[in-house]
Amino acid sequence: MKSAPTTLRYIKVASDLHDLFGDNLGDHVVEIGCGYGGQMLILDQLFEIPRYTMFDVPLVCQLISKFIESFAINGSYLVTTLNKYQASKVDLVISNYVFSELPKHLQLIYVRKVLSGASKSYLTMNSGKGGSLDVIFEILTLEELGEVLPEFEVIDEVPLTAPFNYAIAWNHKPQ
Repeated sequence: MKSAPTTLRYIKVASDLHDLFGDNLGDHVVEIGCGYGGQMLILDQLFEIPRYTMFDVPLVCQLISKFIESFAINGSYLVTTLNKYQASKVDLVISNYVFSELPKHLQLIYVRKVLSGASKSYLTMNSGKGGSLDVIFEILTLEELGEVLPEFEVIDEVPLTAPFNYAIAWNHKPQ
């Protein structure tokens, strides 16, 4: 049986979420940067998530809707852009590297509109620790993230897929 590398990544994130937060991710999960919607589909099958909001750019939002609508899902979903989002209670925010790849000014808007009010979070990161993305783009450093986000723990990426990759999470059960 063949599986796409991205699907394997989504399964790995689902496993990490289970290890960190148990069986209950909350009633409202938000994902920043969703590709085609595969992470949502995996999580919908493994967890009971009544409401799932996905942020991306407009053209990608259309792709996500088209993909998700080809399946029967257990919860409900919303695909939107950051500009259209109306703040609401968020139990968990996740991002598979996308948040860490945004320019600093967009990261700060996501912090203000979404992340700062989230009960818990799991963000896989590939910037902020001095790698090539930090040098090429103006991105929040790990220290700056510590100043604008709720108190979080830095978690080593296992397996390590690139030298500066890691995750940050808050309000998870002890490791």
